[in-house]
Amino acid sequence: MQDGLSLVALDLRSDDSVAACARGIGASVGLIVTTAEMMGDGDTAEARDVMETICGGLLRLSRHLGLIMQARCIEIGKLPPKGWVNLLSAYGLADASDPAGRGVALAAALSLYSSMRSEFLPYGLRVMTVLTVPVAGAEDTDQLEAETLALAVIAALVSGQEEVSVVLVPAQPTAGTLREGA
Repeated sequence: MQDGLSLVALDLRSDDSVAACARGIGASVGLIVTTAEMMGDGDTAEARDVMETICGGLLRLSRHLGLIMQARCIEIGKLPPKGWVNLLSAYGLADASDPAGRGVALAAALSLYSSMRSEFLPYGLRVMTVLTVPVAGAEDTDQLEAETLALAVIAALVSGQEEVSVVLVPAQPTAGTLREGA
């Protein structure tokens, strides 16, 4: 990792894991980027796990890290955190061929992001949602062009956008394949 950046592995289904992470890094976090994702084959138990990971995990992060960041925003003389970026599949907006449990969890996460935006904005903490839209041949996230996504996130942060859609293409993108919109 580069200086100032940390990748943090934690169990989003565990209050203890998220609380320990918040205690460990919460005072120094300037930007959170969440990427929680989970697939299932559609049975009830897996649908519950998907919901618990995507939505329950986000609620835990919001409760533990979000409150620390919110408090830091109002501390005088301290550099406040800049924001929270949520990377999420756009399948939460559409009737997709994915198992229904995942679609429900993604739609619920979008609603939760909107609530977080309203809750944190008065403190100066921005919440941005980046909806990723894979195109044919790019369904496997290992194939996605990470630089394209990173550049879209940075551009959206700089311009103050709250919601951005990014079309993700296979690792060999062609010109004009990045689309942004609100």
